[in-house]
Amino acid sequence: MDLRRQGQIVRSWLWLLIAGLLLAGGAAYLVSSALPKVYEGKVTLLVGQSSSSSTPNYNDLLASQRISQTYADLATTGTILGQVIADAGMSATIDDFRGRVKADAPTSSTLVTVTVQDGDPARAARLANALGDQLIAASDSVYGKNSQVQDFIATQISAAQVQIQDTQAQIASLAALPARTS
Repeated sequence: MDLRRQGQIVRSWLWLLIAGLLLAGGAAYLVSSALPKVYEGKVTLLVGQSSSSSTPNYNDLLASQRISQTYADLATTGTILGQVIADAGMSATIDDFRGRVKADAPTSSTLVTVTVQDGDPARAARLANALGDQLIAASDSVYGKNSQVQDFIATQISAAQVQIQDTQAQIASLAALPARTS
């Protein structure tokens, strides 16, 4: 079979190829225009332990990477999602909302990215920011801190300082007494 014969065969069926491409393109357009629009809101959080040094060491970075995975897991828990639903006044269930939330913490990074999908772009952004706010609010419990415990400790320290000052005053007044000799 020579090249001319192959060219004639392609030309004779070219109309079918073009018609198929146009039909497939039109069908894809109709299907995609009928689907609901989905917008994504994203929030990215930098996870790191506070330290007094300006250059963190390797162990600090490893700990931050591990904690960032904890934050990613925490972002899809019922407690956090329920709080966001309540704050936003949504009528969705926690499981429905969980299906629209994705949290990612790459192993080589200390960043956590939370993505929320919604039909309204402004609401998607608000929900993503609300999730970020809830994760920040939960940071004390992630790092093992509790505000009630911290307040109790501060109160105890203040009371101990007052007691130390009173004891020092008593020692000073006793030291000022004249020495007794018998």
